[in-house]
Amino acid sequence: MIYTLQLKSAYSAIMDIKNTSGFTWSDEYGAGIVIKNDDVWDRYVKRHPAAKAFKNKGFKHLCAMEQM
Repeated sequence: MIYTLQLKSAYSAIMDIKNTSGFTWSDEYGAGIVIKNDDVWDRYVKRHPAAKAFKNKGFKHLCAMEQM
């Protein structure tokens, strides 16, 4: 049950990143934040803490989650 909640939280965070103007998403590199955008990312993560893990890392379960 806890793992399911973690997956839902991660999926929600990724969908928010994908739908936020100024951010991009790569299944391999996550949000792909570069050093010049660190301050923007830091402000975003303060409001969306579940997104922190996806700064430069993808989510291997995204495709499966999108199919559900």
